[in-house]
Amino acid sequence: RYSVNAQGIQRTFEGSSLETIRYMVSSGLGVTLLPRMALDALTKDENIKLLNFKNNPPSRRVVLVWRKSFARYEAIRKIKELIMTVDLAGCKRIL
Repeated sequence: RYSVNAQGIQRTFEGSSLETIRYMVSSGLGVTLLPRMALDALTKDENIKLLNFKNNPPSRRVVLVWRKSFARYEAIRKIKELIMTVDLAGCKRIL
């Protein structure tokens, strides 16, 4: 997404899908930060070097949101229930 030259860091290319970003990095177009869940596909690419953060890794909070007037609360409750049963590597439940 960014490049460095004599003038400093410049934004040059941008991708919205993990696969597009992976392809750009593999092609030598830059570097990026990706979620841990994307690592499986990356470890098979010989052109990509992976570095893990040792101290204070980046984090993000993901929440379930719905419109107040949504009539199917039972569907929301079931989605929440299913989410709570999933154990993803690198994810920490805060509820």
